[in-house]
Amino acid sequence: MPALIKQHQYKRILEVGVALGGHAEALLNNTNVEQYFGVDPYRSNFDPEDQFIKTVGAYSNRSEQENCDYLYTWVKHYRLNQFGTRCKLIRATSAAAAATFTDGSLDCIFIDGDHRFSAVMQDLALWWPKLRPGGLIAGDDYAMASVAAAVNQFFAAEQKDLLMFSSEVGYQIWGVYK
Repeated sequence: MPALIKQHQYKRILEVGVALGGHAEALLNNTNVEQYFGVDPYRSNFDPEDQFIKTVGAYSNRSEQENCDYLYTWVKHYRLNQFGTRCKLIRATSAAAAATFTDGSLDCIFIDGDHRFSAVMQDLALWWPKLRPGGLIAGDDYAMASVAAAVNQFFAAEQKDLLMFSSEVGYQIWGVYK
């Protein structure tokens, strides 16, 4: 993603699904992004198909929600704090966060939140209008049947061509230009 962001000189980007913040940190370290928005509710049982929080919980005696609270604090104050005003971590659902953005206000959106079909469809419907013309909406986890089905269905209805990119670390990214 950093190479695509640099190539197009995107300045305002948003990521749905921050988790540990590694992708956010890579984007901010390796691009000239002026404003990164990271949206994640940090709520347990949010995506039952994603084992992320259970994996985090394997290293502590806390409840899943306590792990989510701890993770949010760590990502915000330790991992991403170094980027100051360039980075805004929004602890909210995708729907709640989308309601606070103006249509056409974002250059690039990366979808990596709830991986269930209905949730991916909702994320695409919520965030697609927020993307400016010429902007890129993208995501990973296309190998998950639910993600692929939602992405294919949504963009077929929009009559947009789906592109596949290789990331700098070797995983596949789907993307659509508006």
